[in-house]
Amino acid sequence: MERRIDSLLKQIASYLAEIDDEFKVLLVQSLLALTTKYPEQHAAILSFLSSILRGVEVASLPHA
Repeated sequence: MERRIDSLLKQIASYLAEIDDEFKVLLVQSLLALTTKYPEQHAAILSFLSSILRGVEVASLPHA
């Protein structure tokens, strides 16, 4: 499963510049849910999230 998640993250990274902010919010929510389902992959997923969220204004993110 580790390889599949790594592959998924690489595919997502290649499309990030092309997707709207609304979809990016859904993407973040989905990736966080993935960490719940596959806790052994949380470090890789959170590292990916950290890298894609750098430079994103906090005000643009929805509050839970």
